[in-house]
Amino acid sequence: TEIGILSAPLRNQENFEVLFRRDEQLVVVYHKDSVWLDNSKDTVRLRDLEDIPLSISNGTVQIFKEACEDQSLIPNIICISTSRQSALQWAKEQAAVAIFPVEPNEDIGDDCVMKRIEDVDVDLYKTVVKVKDRPLSVAAQHFLKYYAKTRNSQQVCDLDEILRNEVV
Repeated sequence: TEIGILSAPLRNQENFEVLFRRDEQLVVVYHKDSVWLDNSKDTVRLRDLEDIPLSISNGTVQIFKEACEDQSLIPNIICISTSRQSALQWAKEQAAVAIFPVEPNEDIGDDCVMKRIEDVDVDLYKTVVKVKDRPLSVAAQHFLKYYAKTRNSQQVCDLDEILRNEVV
């Protein structure tokens, strides 16, 4: 793998070079006909989630558990999904409320409602990384140029410098 796109905290940071970063926020997502949450509120509090079945993405489970622990809450996590798409499917099926990070203005479809968790204050980012000291293929270089032009991400590195130093 030459490039990674992460929606979870970066582990072993010393092995990677961060290329791009985009802000995300932790949200709950549930079916619009859900019996668990009130659609009239703009946000959700952790306490609102206490007895609700939850499906949470693996990358944010630790962050969520720590936030619950800080408020002496025990979440009812019935599924830790390997992807946010899997967590979202639980919400679409009305089997659980999903919890995962999203980018601002991200569309999750018409069947579901998305709300920010107001009392979880963490810095979350979608991060694009490359392995340090490993050359990028021409295809990876083209992808990074395309990504830089089309995605509204903060460029963390000097991409021109990185691409100049790559083997063609």
